[in-house]
Amino acid sequence: APAFLADRVRARYDVPGVLAAAAAPLGQELAWDAVVLWCPTRRPGMLECVGAWVERDELGAFETASWQARPRVGVGATGAAAAASGPAWATCDPTAECPRLRAAARAGLRSVVLVPLRDDAGVLLGVLEAFATAAVIPEPMLDELLVATQLLRQLAIDAIDSDGRAHRAAHERLTRERAAGPTPAPRATSAPPPLAAGRRV
Repeated sequence: APAFLADRVRARYDVPGVLAAAAAPLGQELAWDAVVLWCPTRRPGMLECVGAWVERDELGAFETASWQARPRVGVGATGAAAAASGPAWATCDPTAECPRLRAAARAGLRSVVLVPLRDDAGVLLGVLEAFATAAVIPEPMLDELLVATQLLRQLAIDAIDSDGRAHRAAHERLTRERAAGPTPAPRATSAPPPLAAGRRV
C-alpha cells in the first residue's frame, strides 16, 4: 500500500479533510499533472471541491475553476463519475460539453481518470480526478492510482468510524453523568477569623 498517502492523511478525522490532504501527495508521488477531489455538499445532488493540486503555475486558472465549480450529480464528467459504480476515463476536449473538461484542455491537459469513492454500503464519499498531459495513460500509472484510491477510500471510511466513536464516547459519558444525578454543590467553608484590632494587611 502507498505509505506516502497514509502518512499525509493520518491526522485527519473527517472525509473532506482526508480527501483534501490526499491531493498533493497523489499528484507528486504518482506523477499526475493535476489532482482534484470532490465531496457531496449538504445540498443533495451537489458536489464541491475539497482539494486540488496542480503541477505547474500554468494550470492555476484550471485549479481556480475547479474550486469555484459546483457539479451536479449525474451532470458533466464529474457528476457522471459521482453517479457511476466504477472508474471512468475521459478526454479533455476544448469542444467538450463539460466546462471543466474544456478548461482542462485549454490548460494543456489531455486526459482524466475519474474514480468514485464509496463506502461499503455504496454511499458516495467523494470523487477523485487525476489529469495528465498524455493522451494515453500508461497502464502502470493507472494501476498505481487505483491502488492508492482503494487506500484513500479506506482512510475515508476509517475517518467516519473514528468520528463516530468520538460521538458515541461523548454520548455515553453524558448518559453516565445524567444517570449519576446532579453533582452535589460544594460545601460551604467557615468564614476566616476576624482580624485583630490594629492589624494591617
